[in-house]
Amino acid sequence: MNFRSEAYSTILKVLKNGEFSDSMLQQRGKKLKSGGEDIALFYTTVKGVIKMRQHLDFVLSHYTDPRKYAATDLKIKILLYLGLYQIKYLDSIPAHAAVNETVELAKSILSPQVADFVNAVLRNVLRGDEPEYPEDPALRIAYEHSYPPELIKVWISLWGVEDTEMMALYFNENPALHIRVNQTATNPQKLMAYFQRRGIEIIPSVASAMMFHTTQSSEVLNEVAFSEGYFSVQDTSAALVVELLDPKPEQSVLDLFAAPGG
Repeated sequence: MNFRSEAYSTILKVLKNGEFSDSMLQQRGKKLKSGGEDIALFYTTVKGVIKMRQHLDFVLSHYTDPRKYAATDLKIKILLYLGLYQIKYLDSIPAHAAVNETVELAKSILSPQVADFVNAVLRNVLRGDEPEYPEDPALRIAYEHSYPPELIKVWISLWGVEDTEMMALYFNENPALHIRVNQTATNPQKLMAYFQRRGIEIIPSVASAMMFHTTQSSEVLNEVAFSEGYFSVQDTSAALVVELLDPKPEQSVLDLFAAPGG
C-alpha cells in the first residue's frame, strides 16, 4: 500500500464530495500503519494539498495552457497537486522520486496517456523557474500563499500589505499537533508515560486535561497507540466546545455551527 494512493483518494473525496478530511485521515491512517507506511507523511500531504490548492493551481497553470488547465478533470488535477506538493514542500522526498511515483500512480489509477501528461507537466516544473505573480499586491499574496483574493483584499484594507503578508505566512506555518485522549481506552497520565518511555515529548494543554500538543508529529502518529485508538488528532479549540458545554445524560444538543470543512 502506498501513501500516495491513499492521499489521492482522500483528497478526491474532500474536493469532489465535500467530505471531512479528519475522519478519513483517522480511518485510512490505520490501514497505512498496518502496511508499514509513514502516517505523518500521509497526513502532511493531504492537509497540505487541501490548504495550498490555490497556489498549486496557479503554478500548474503556468506550466500548461491556462484555459485547458482550467477545464482539466479534477482527478488529473489531484495527481498534479500530489506531485507538485511533494516537489515544493516535502524535502524528505527527492524531486525525481516525487515525479516518478506520481506518474506510476497516474498510470495505475487512470491511464498511460494521463501518466504521460502528468510526467510532462511535472518535469516542466523541475526545469522551469517560479512563475511570475501578479503585480497587484492582493492577487500576488493570494496566489503565492494560497488564500482567497477577496479575503486578502479585506486584510489589506484593515492592516496594510506588509502585515497582511506576515499574517498569510504565519497561518501557513505547520502548527503543533494536538491530540485528544480517548477516555474509554486510557487516561492522560498513562498516555504521557507511554510516550515518555519512547522518548517522545507530548505537552499537556493548559486548556484541557484531555489534550496534549507536540512538535514530534511524525513520531506520535507512527506509534501503535494511534492506530489502536488510544488518542485521536483534534485541535484543542474544537475539543473544548464539548467540555465547556458539559452535556448531561439524556440531553439533546443542537449544533448550529456545523458545516462542511477540509
